[in-house]
Amino acid sequence: MPSSIKAQFNKDQVGTSSCFRNNGHIKEFTIVDEQVSRSDRKTVYNYNSERLLQNKILYRTNEYSEWIGIQKYEYEYNNGKLTNIVYTKWNEKTSAWSTKAEHLVHIYDIDGDLLAIKHIHIDNNFNFITEK
Repeated sequence: MPSSIKAQFNKDQVGTSSCFRNNGHIKEFTIVDEQVSRSDRKTVYNYNSERLLQNKILYRTNEYSEWIGIQKYEYEYNNGKLTNIVYTKWNEKTSAWSTKAEHLVHIYDIDGDLLAIKHIHIDNNFNFITEK
């Protein structure tokens, strides 16, 4: 069942829509630039059937009003706990998601409490580059 809400912020308008499916839920926020009277940015959130965020993708429009990716976050869980976040940027030269990504690994203790987050840089083959 789609729904829509609009809110006024400064000179931009924010519109939202929501769509429920058997395998999850999609929520979309679109920003309309009042000065040019067109949508110029949006964020799409995809949730699974357990209501866990699977990915978040940010877009902007080009000069032809086509949606172009900016950045993407992908989330992985184990027993309902966040284990990994993979962050990727859009590569305008190749018109595809970058072959390099940032990987945040969440490490938990035996009681399920978060101990640390390891930051790893990976390339297109998910080979290790550097870590912090």
